[in-house]
Amino acid sequence: GMNNMNFNQFSLLASALAMTLAASHLQAAPIKDSSTEMDQASQAAVTVYRNKGNPGLQQAIADCYKSVGYATPFCVYMDVAGREIDFSVAQAYKELGQNVAPHAYFQSKAFGERVASFYILHRQTRKESNAHLRKIQPQIKKRVEKILFPNG
Repeated sequence: GMNNMNFNQFSLLASALAMTLAASHLQAAPIKDSSTEMDQASQAAVTVYRNKGNPGLQQAIADCYKSVGYATPFCVYMDVAGREIDFSVAQAYKELGQNVAPHAYFQSKAFGERVASFYILHRQTRKESNAHLRKIQPQIKKRVEKILFPNG
């Protein structure tokens, strides 16, 4: 029994060490953004919204995280685009005198929890994550508005 315990302790230590090394290796890398992926994610979000409305958009974003995953920020772009669509539509209704609240799925708490997974996997600090979101948000907003309202 004694040897067994030592072996388990060793393998735990080894895997903890491996994780630490992996973390320190990943830590320094800032997120690499791709304007092509921003274009594609924005277009995808608008297309899904037009065909399937908000429920379809929410499903597509959930599916994106599951199937496309977290290697690149593609799904984060799509999530941000979905949020922009939701807010734009709510704003448009408001201007027509109708009160349509943005969906809970796109409000800060739920949205923040989803994108946090991406940033945690890429070893970004909270400060770095927020800076990245602040950087991509206006770029995606511009794309979404151009696709949603092509005639300005």
